[in-house]
Amino acid sequence: MHHALHLPEIRQEICDQVETLDSLTVLARICTAFKVPSLNRIWSGVIQPVRMEDILNVMSDAAERDDKRIMVDLVLTKDKDWSPAYLRQTLAKTGVPTFQFTANFPKTSPPTPGEVFRNCENATQVLQCAMERCPQLEVLEVVERLPPHSAVDRRILIGAISHTVGRLPLLTKLQSPDLRRFAFVNTHLSSSLRELTLTCMEMLAVFDTQNDPVQKLPDGALRNVRNLELSPRDIDDAVTLLRMISPSLAKLKVATSAFPLSHITTIFWLLSQPHQLPSALEELVIEGDAMIYDLPSYPVTFTMEALRPLTYHRRLRKLSLRVGYHIMLTLDDVQELAMAWPNLEDLTIASGPSSSLTIESVALFSQHCPKLVHISLPIY
Repeated sequence: MHHALHLPEIRQEICDQVETLDSLTVLARICTAFKVPSLNRIWSGVIQPVRMEDILNVMSDAAERDDKRIMVDLVLTKDKDWSPAYLRQTLAKTGVPTFQFTANFPKTSPPTPGEVFRNCENATQVLQCAMERCPQLEVLEVVERLPPHSAVDRRILIGAISHTVGRLPLLTKLQSPDLRRFAFVNTHLSSSLRELTLTCMEMLAVFDTQNDPVQKLPDGALRNVRNLELSPRDIDDAVTLLRMISPSLAKLKVATSAFPLSHITTIFWLLSQPHQLPSALEELVIEGDAMIYDLPSYPVTFTMEALRPLTYHRRLRKLSLRVGYHIMLTLDDVQELAMAWPNLEDLTIASGPSSSLTIESVALFSQHCPKLVHISLPIY
């Protein structure tokens, strides 16, 4: 299968062009990749109104009947095409009130988290149970609440989360303290994954051992991710990860406690490499405290040389730099930046104790960025 067909948006667009139920039915039967989008269109009611008897006919095996063969309930299990959530979506499209349906068929009501995870004793068991009982899970957000001394528990938790990648095919959003390296490699198996947030990343988890060399991940790693948020303990870890991948990001946020200016410029440079162009970047957020060294040669000032790589990103809508360094830009520099970002809507720059920006700088952004609705610049 062509690699473009791994994108769910492409498959859905193809199915949306099919105008007959027979063709969609055949497509759903002969190709696993097109099964879900084809069924979605069949039951959308766009081509032909969906009738209640149609729904009951396809779920005849799930019918629970009394002694007189009268259907009294529906039993939906994970190995059937009809899940309770999918059923409620279909009923909503047909205009049937779902509360009336679940009142008549109580076993179609969604299980509560307490019912799903009743026998789970720890986070690892919860994740394993989620993969088994919720194979259509779309959002997984794990918030780490372990004490600092629980290093072993943390590794176990991260390992368990990493194993979900590639095993939940409909997963679109994942938030985790970190991921192990094999999880990054397996992201191509989760073709729906669009948002990835690592709230406490460190390279110890990215690699299976501390002695692994820094090597580029396979080309398929993170190729479908559009929104990436990194909160590393050490900014070197985030830079290393960005060196190893080449996704076409729409949003990147990197936040850390200490952010050397050299690392910021490296990130700008990595985002502007040929494999990233034409750029899809729309939002860029950099947050962290400035690192001021005593060495006179160490750069502590933002200049146009540092910012110029960002001029390649013509689609940029939001730029937020909260790093506390001095800002030294001439009016010509400001005009070059403003003209490079015609779609800019939100601009925030928080500098150190000095800045060369003036009210004329604001005027230039206002002149060349017609979509601008929020601007925050350090003017002294």
